[in-house]
Amino acid sequence: ANLIASRWASMPGALVIPQDTSTAILATTSAPLLAGVAVDMQFATLLLYVALSSVLTGVVMLFIGLMRQGSLVRFIPLPVIGGFLSGTGYLLVVGGADVMTAGFDWDRVPMAALVGGSLFALAMLLALRSWPRPVLLPAGVAAGTVLFFVILALIGVSFDEARALGLLMEPVATKLSLPLAELRSVDWSLLGSGWGGLATVPLVATLGMLLNVNALETL
Repeated sequence: ANLIASRWASMPGALVIPQDTSTAILATTSAPLLAGVAVDMQFATLLLYVALSSVLTGVVMLFIGLMRQGSLVRFIPLPVIGGFLSGTGYLLVVGGADVMTAGFDWDRVPMAALVGGSLFALAMLLALRSWPRPVLLPAGVAAGTVLFFVILALIGVSFDEARALGLLMEPVATKLSLPLAELRSVDWSLLGSGWGGLATVPLVATLGMLLNVNALETL
């Protein structure tokens, strides 16, 4: 996507990355739905939910682009935009804390992970403000990853023990083929009750995209 955008976009050098706003809304709207789904059906249902949200988002953005109505974001009141940005920030903070504490477990190990992750995020924020270079973010993430595994080795914690403590994810099997066979396990009735989330994700993603695009005008 970045190769296409850098070659044919109207602004050379623009990068295409996943929006944090749409990710937060997608996670928030899908979580209540999956709570009532059987464990063996959750992955397939979530997969279809994400796919439908992505298709609807693409259709909405394509329609706005074809109609040349990207300037509609200028008519959104400032308090609405402020609430949108603050709400998104809240969801990102809560979601990050949820991941680092393994479901808000306030035991010693999750708290250490939360403190360490917060200090790393603060260090990256200060570094990017004082030395804004494109290479800093990926280099910082790589350095943080290496530091994490070095600390695990120094304190004598194996990968299996780290997974048991919630510091590492379980191994994920990856396949290059489309998981079409998983669609047999979809809880289709539940997707009907999730129409509100399916409508919210495209609207929020489009609003976030228009805000980012209009912000480029100030550069």
